[in-house]
Amino acid sequence: MDALYHKAPKKAPWKKYYTQDTTIEMLQVILQDNPNGTLVLRDEVVSLISSFEKKGHESDRGFYLEGWNGTNAYTVERLSRESVVIDQVCLSLIGTTQPGAFSKYIRGSLNNGHEADGLVPRFQLMVCPKIDRYVQHDVKPNETSRNRLMIYWKRLITFNRITSLIYAKKIITLVMDFH
Repeated sequence: MDALYHKAPKKAPWKKYYTQDTTIEMLQVILQDNPNGTLVLRDEVVSLISSFEKKGHESDRGFYLEGWNGTNAYTVERLSRESVVIDQVCLSLIGTTQPGAFSKYIRGSLNNGHEADGLVPRFQLMVCPKIDRYVQHDVKPNETSRNRLMIYWKRLITFNRITSLIYAKKIITLVMDFH
């Protein structure tokens, strides 16, 4: 009878700082244990965006839109699996693309196409300047700076909104000193 009143032990959180190729369903499971967010790395961002147009994946785009804010709770309830409760849906996306491939989505967002849902304006586009000549500097990293940098990285990983803003400037300085 006591067994009825005891809950199963809680599983340890799965800390996942980034992912590369995942379904929305798996991303939701990852985010359940990572309220400070997860980074999605994609070599070709357009392949991710175009996957939102595939049959059965139409709601994926909305989930990425939801994740941009970083503060909303989200609950997934399906008959076929256990419910997933996410305290804060927080997603970051880093990737590359070719200008021509991305231009379709820019045009669609400007012409009130189905792409005009606000996803495209959330991207920060950067064009790297052409480097004429690369010179490799084989220099041993500064060990003291490296150790200090690791302290701040660990603090950033355990993320507290108030202290992280304070440490962000220090981390930038340490990265510059490290190299």
